[in-house]
Amino acid sequence: MKRRNFLLKSGLSAGIFLTPDLPVMLEGSKKAEFKLSGMGQIPVIIKSIEILKIRNDFLIEVRSEDGHSGRIPANEKISHLLGILMDLIIPFFIGKNARDMELLLPEIYRVNSNYKYAGMPFWISVAHVELAVLDMLAGIENRSVARMLGKPVRKEFPVYMSTFDRENTAEVYTENVLGSIGDMQAVKLKIGGRMSNNRDCIEGRTEKLIPMMRKALGTGFTIYVDANSSYDAPKAIETGRLLEEYRYGFFEEPCPWQDYQETLRVAEALDIPVAGGEQDSSEAQFRYMMDKKVVDVVQPDIMYNGGFLRNLKIAAYAKQKGVPITLHSPQQGAANVFKMQFASIVENIGPYQEYTPGKGYEWCSVDLIFKKGNLQIVDKPGWGIDYDEDALKRAVRF
Repeated sequence: MKRRNFLLKSGLSAGIFLTPDLPVMLEGSKKAEFKLSGMGQIPVIIKSIEILKIRNDFLIEVRSEDGHSGRIPANEKISHLLGILMDLIIPFFIGKNARDMELLLPEIYRVNSNYKYAGMPFWISVAHVELAVLDMLAGIENRSVARMLGKPVRKEFPVYMSTFDRENTAEVYTENVLGSIGDMQAVKLKIGGRMSNNRDCIEGRTEKLIPMMRKALGTGFTIYVDANSSYDAPKAIETGRLLEEYRYGFFEEPCPWQDYQETLRVAEALDIPVAGGEQDSSEAQFRYMMDKKVVDVVQPDIMYNGGFLRNLKIAAYAKQKGVPITLHSPQQGAANVFKMQFASIVENIGPYQEYTPGKGYEWCSVDLIFKKGNLQIVDKPGWGIDYDEDALKRAVRF
């Protein structure tokens, strides 16, 4: 009851509905739930999937037999996963009907015992192909991926500034936030020492930072924290009490992310909402976290959790459970498009979504328009990303 009251007061329970045409599908289901535009019409057969290397960056490009194409800039982690992508993922999709993507996702998990590679490395590799295919299918329909899959419910949404300078002192960290927050009304801080077994990056930094940042930003400002699995349950509860005292918005990943029991102990002891899910890549895991109330705010990552469709299903389940969804999405520049289109059709997003200032990729871009701390949603065909075609011509293809 205490946690529920806190959610109401903090605004995290607002808007916990999903557009009616976004369904719930359990992992491994053989029934297609999403109505990809054109399904039942002429198949779009995948002819090729190429990896392009542009300096130190990567791009995934898919082409169909009838000449359509889709692209997405790759997550930086893909450079370490090229073997999985090239040997296990790409060959599976060649020759398949792109319109069957939803049914292909559970199939690729089963085929050739790929489930033995379960986890983020496997699903982030799958996500790159899925996202490029969705770009191609939406391009054929001349509308955004979001409009292809659902009904837009908003044109903009508020964001919180995601910060990373954990290694700085509390004083320097506070000064940096004040200098870069602009007109945003929310921020997420890094506390603890990241998977550190209760050690702080700088001794005493977290205990000093929590009241200092509240004083600097004022009582009406929303402040979240991310511990990145820094604490055991007793230390997390102790830290959580301090966060409650200074009215922080949520406490992300207080304990090692795979230890749901420790996280549940923290969630049951505290009134502040506990957030998590960034590292998870199984629908069953997300259902468990929500069913058992391990987390109050669920935070899947579109890349890490296997793509756009799988995350829409997590959002639909979260809607059933009355849980707000706030994507893990610290990407910069053009990589914001996935979050934007997700937010355009999912009603049960939290009050703020993650945003990291910065240009991002030099060879692709998207219009990022802010108004009073709100990020306006790009509504162009596909993902709405513009590419430097000259840079792509010079790319190495493999």
